Amino acid sequence: MLKKPVITKDGRPVGVLADVIVHLTAQDYPRLSGIVLRLGSGTVFLPIDQILDVNAEGLALVAATVDLRPFQRRLGEVLLRADVLGCRAIDVEQAELVRVYDVDLARTAEGWAAVGLDTRKTSWWDRGTQPHALRDWRDFEPLVGFPGGSPSRDRDRLARLKAAQLADLIEQASGPEQADLTAWVSSDPELEADVFEELHRDEQHSLFALRADSEVAGLLARMQPDDAADALMELAQDRRAEVLAQIPPSQRVQITRLLKYNPTTAGGMMVPDFLQFPADTTVGVAISAVQHAEQQQPEASLSLYSVDREDRLVAVLGLVAALRLPAETLLLHAAEPYPVSVPADAEAEELCRTMADHNLLLLPVVDEERRILGVVTVDDALAVAHSTALAAR
Repeated sequence: MLKKPVITKDGRPVGVLADVIVHLTAQDYPRLSGIVLRLGSGTVFLPIDQILDVNAEGLALVAATVDLRPFQRRLGEVLLRADVLGCRAIDVEQAELVRVYDVDLARTAEGWAAVGLDTRKTSWWDRGTQPHALRDWRDFEPLVGFPGGSPSRDRDRLARLKAAQLADLIEQASGPEQADLTAWVSSDPELEADVFEELHRDEQHSLFALRADSEVAGLLARMQPDDAADALMELAQDRRAEVLAQIPPSQRVQITRLLKYNPTTAGGMMVPDFLQFPADTTVGVAISAVQHAEQQQPEASLSLYSVDREDRLVAVLGLVAALRLPAETLLLHAAEPYPVSVPADAEAEELCRTMADHNLLLLPVVDEERRILGVVTVDDALAVAHSTALAAR
């Protein structure tokens, strides 16, 4: 359609099609609200109700004249050529960024709408052959060309993506795309914390550099303490103390405790949240404690640790095994003695090898007196092993 003639009711060409205007609507196809008509070196707006017909020859108008006032973009308007064609969108099904090469328009019961996208570039030897099969517009979320965002955008599609997938997209995005994605992510504080935990350290550093100390402090407070400690150390040295001072006291204590450890050791990787009980605790009481530990990372509740009167680790019982036992069973009788553990200065390689050798999802980190300092979850161990393998490669 682009550059095709626009013809009045009496058959006179008045210009060519320069762009198509749509408004994004929640959970539906974007409806056409009008076109941008090029007249010489200027452009004018024509509402969609002035378009009588669209065909291979061009566009036919209802009236014999057009309003020649210059086109001015209004809030919420999306221009398909300027904002969508050649720009990138999120393929939600594949969780990847793709470039848009064409847009399919169709007449629906509510009027003309953009119903499909072509994300496959046509090469010169494909010209003249059968066109690509276009995919449903609702499988994508466009990124570029929406200054300040639009309240009508359907972001329910993005809600289907996991935090790790959103982090990957942010890392691959350009500046404007990244700003659009992070603006949406920040609308859900808990999701934002999850996404930032998954970001590469360099990307975290770049995004934190764009935010005020108070914003960074609020975000770190919602992150897991071990991830927050690592992220804090990525900040410029002159910002660390100010940001740390603005983190709420309870989280600040946990983060500060982790800062004394090397991030690649067990102490630097551990989560300070864990569940430990006296040996005479019943299984029912321990399970109830798990149910009420709402602020604790779920992965850190996979093991119930039994300690003696000096809080020294003496036994462990897996949560699944505990659920299969009568509630009145004592940990003393059910837990496995001599649990595997590592010291805080254990290196990542030793940590990963220990967890693999003993098929552990959770590994306690202990001090010299075998008191529990924290636990390392299998996902954190895998992340370190993966990054180490990439570095070696």
